[in-house]
Amino acid sequence: HSADNADTGSPEKLRELYEDIKKDGVQSVRYDWHWRNVEPVSGTWSNDHLERYKKAKEIMQEVGLEEPTVILSNPPAWAVELYKTDKEKFFDAYRAYAEQVRDALTQTDGPKIERVQVLNELNNRVYTPVEVEDLPRIFEITRDVFKTYNPEIKLMVSVIASNTIKLMGVPIE
Repeated sequence: HSADNADTGSPEKLRELYEDIKKDGVQSVRYDWHWRNVEPVSGTWSNDHLERYKKAKEIMQEVGLEEPTVILSNPPAWAVELYKTDKEKFFDAYRAYAEQVRDALTQTDGPKIERVQVLNELNNRVYTPVEVEDLPRIFEITRDVFKTYNPEIKLMVSVIASNTIKLMGVPIE
């Protein structure tokens, strides 16, 4: 999560970090474009975060890492509340967020990303407060938004696989 903060997400720090992991044999990383950072208040976009996330991708390329996996993650509290009260407005807000990420990626140098991870740990209520039956809609929106950026975009997901599932998640069927 180095790109999240101004001090750890400076170009110098990111370059140092990515050069170091490249030397260790890492070929690619995944990193969050946290919804809560990109749109902390409904309709208000954080250009500071968008710029840091864009720069992180470019620095990864500069040091020779393969294209990253971008994670669309961590809805802000206002979006979680919206999901509980008006799912259609939540889906519209998610689309607007995904479009902001896509548009920011369009402005970066280098090859296009090939993978987008949809939310994080789909069966973990802490990270993904979306019901299983609504996940296909989220996937559809993500694919629709990113097809103009890269028609070959691949969607990924993650799930929690641990004994903490009783406290934080639901079983994946």
